[in-house]
Amino acid sequence: MVFAYACGEKGQPEFQADIQQLKSLHPDELITDTYRPGNQRPEGLDRLVMKIRQGDELVFPRLTATGRTAKQLVSLMALLSRRGVKVASLAEGLDTKGEKGAAIEQFVQALTVLDKDLRKQATAVGLDLSGKTGSRAGTHNQQNAKVVALLYQQGRPIKEIMEKAKVKSRETVYRYLDLEGIERRNKKNKN
Repeated sequence: MVFAYACGEKGQPEFQADIQQLKSLHPDELITDTYRPGNQRPEGLDRLVMKIRQGDELVFPRLTATGRTAKQLVSLMALLSRRGVKVASLAEGLDTKGEKGAAIEQFVQALTVLDKDLRKQATAVGLDLSGKTGSRAGTHNQQNAKVVALLYQQGRPIKEIMEKAKVKSRETVYRYLDLEGIERRNKKNKN
């Protein structure tokens, strides 16, 4: 099957032109979608990806229809390549079923590996840096730490603090207290 997919804002001339261009190709199915807030991939594209099968073709008017970030584009292209789906983007002249198709797919796979390697490197550098500076790896929710400290200073039991601050462990409560510079109560008063 040949699927065509366009994403844009309804009423925008460019979106309407994309739809007309895709209709002129006479696809088996034309899916139109609207952008979602932030960097979220459009819902219609997610449904289409679940539906599409090996040997199918997917045509976009331009690559920007595939998502809001380059990472989403690379991820989608790699997924479609693994599934044996041929992809064409009209504006960029990209077509994985033509003579250059194998080279394009190899390039997308190389970008996927590059992205993975860059994330690994960034993680390793961050862990190394946190080890040298004595800070803990990971993110700390500063707002939660302040809520935990306030409740603790009010004399609230640890279980209540965990529930109200939506903290999953006592260890996290104590880590937040340490981060805020709050001395712990003695053992017999601890709850």
